[in-house]
Amino acid sequence: MPDVLLIVSGITLGAIYALVALGFHLIYRTVNVLDFAQGDKVVIGGLVALSLVQGGVPLGLAIPLILAVGAAAGVLYEYVVIRPSLPRGVDAAVVATVGALLVLSSGHILIWGATAERFPPVVGGSVTIGGSPIDLQNFVIWAVVAVSVAAVALFLAKA
Repeated sequence: MPDVLLIVSGITLGAIYALVALGFHLIYRTVNVLDFAQGDKVVIGGLVALSLVQGGVPLGLAIPLILAVGAAAGVLYEYVVIRPSLPRGVDAAVVATVGALLVLSSGHILIWGATAERFPPVVGGSVTIGGSPIDLQNFVIWAVVAVSVAAVALFLAKA
């Protein structure tokens, strides 16, 4: 694999991890609780989106739909996991998120299995850089992460 492709793949994977870390940061800054289930909530969102697409829902509709479902699930998660445990202290809330992690990770394995799946690209095509074909999807991921980081930074600066 040429160096350019390795670098682009590494930056893209790092950007995806940064987006998950941004979720950790946003939750911690707003609720003061480290949410250990954050990663599994991201996985479940992706698996639900994949199921919608595989079920025939067009990608352009699946993305806003999963964002709405994810927002609703986040509110439900706050009322079921975070709020009931916070009066008992931050430690109790963190333990509750560990419990949620166990439930969510086991749940998505039971429902979708443990086999890796590939989500279809939002955009197709590629460009050649340094003799290596780079999928345009990488640039979409970078743009989404950049906009998300900027939006969260702006939100937290105003909060």
